[in-house]
Amino acid sequence: MSTSVDLLSMVELPGDSFQGSWEMKKGALVCTQIGAAAGVAIPYAPPEEYDLTVVAECRGALEMLLIGLTQGARTFAAGLDGWGGTRSCLGSLDGKWGEIPEMLYSGGVFKKGKASVIVCAVRKTGVKVTVDGKTILSWRGDLNRLSGPPGYTPPAKTGIYVGCNAPYSVLRISLEPITGRGAGTR
Repeated sequence: MSTSVDLLSMVELPGDSFQGSWEMKKGALVCTQIGAAAGVAIPYAPPEEYDLTVVAECRGALEMLLIGLTQGARTFAAGLDGWGGTRSCLGSLDGKWGEIPEMLYSGGVFKKGKASVIVCAVRKTGVKVTVDGKTILSWRGDLNRLSGPPGYTPPAKTGIYVGCNAPYSVLRISLEPITGRGAGTR
């Protein structure tokens, strides 16, 4: 029996949108904001350790997709295909976003018009991000050193969010608990 939680079905627009403009179209969360930051909070408090799966597709020029993650009271993010689709990062680490080599992946991860499966494995001892089965970011250390990207703050009710500044469609967001229990925040 699967213990996976369908987080996409929990999203209610426009209430969960905290920046930019979003729509639900045919079961997908669609960012209609181009060139400026947009974000949607997921109304769910995850357990201590979990795997978050996001299936997303970039429908235009490649630019950053943010996946907000949390562990305990700490919120941080994986930023994929930022800097014009040329690199991805995890952090911020010690307040530095996209500056620390051990937290960066060079090269693009998305192909325009093709859905990709992103899995963010959050553990007490670190974080690993895979895209279509390939590990692109992996870091072990004290998660208290991580924080979100500058100028991008989701509502306090959740640390899990998706954000972007390009036209993305999010086809699935699900969470598989590893240790502990999560709960909806409504």
